[in-house]
Amino acid sequence: RDDEVLIRKLRAALASRGLDDDVTFFPRFDRQRRWEFLSKLSVLSVPARQSVSFGTYLLGVIWLIEALNRLRQNDLFARLVLAPRHPGRADAVHHQVVSAGWATARWSDGPPADGSWEVLILDQVGPLAAVYQWADVAVIGGSLVRRGGHNPLEAAQHSQAIVIGPHHEHFSEIVHGLDQVGGIRVLPQAGDVRQALFLALRELMQDSRQREEMGRHAFAYVRNHHGIARRYARTLVARI
Repeated sequence: RDDEVLIRKLRAALASRGLDDDVTFFPRFDRQRRWEFLSKLSVLSVPARQSVSFGTYLLGVIWLIEALNRLRQNDLFARLVLAPRHPGRADAVHHQVVSAGWATARWSDGPPADGSWEVLILDQVGPLAAVYQWADVAVIGGSLVRRGGHNPLEAAQHSQAIVIGPHHEHFSEIVHGLDQVGGIRVLPQAGDVRQALFLALRELMQDSRQREEMGRHAFAYVRNHHGIARRYARTLVARI
């Protein structure tokens, strides 16, 4: 397949610069595996009005936990799903969340059938795409701190209301495009990022119509820019 050839070329180009250990490639999962993930999720019993957010780095995790606590103080119940960029970081994330006093579950332990979890850590590669169906809001990890951000296209493809931090340099073109069509909320660089994150989540959790509208715009952007991920990969191969 063309995509597989492109991935091999990208791997080789990265390896030639000693960068292959810094990059994780996520293969597409076939239909059967996707349904297995959805089947596991069906017992999580996440009520439709409860929001789920996504984050990665520990500082971002701390800020998301703070926002979660403040939302509950405002009578806005939310559950949090954390998807570490590398599963090896899951132990540190788990320790941070448990230390904050939240009822925590890990994907690798199997779905908590009683629905008592408050924070779910996706400590295996693959289930994030399936989990998006439960989310009301997706917070793009690596963007709250100076990490360059992660790709918001997967969340956009699932019609999510997306929040991204000010540090999204690696995907600035995509973020700009989504912002232009109203498909993403970009937190400002100036001021308190933690406060801006809380205010954005509070506003979106209180306004389902705005969430749905953002999700529609985000999906429309993906549909109108089909193949953008492939173009990014080809550009990387050409520049490395």
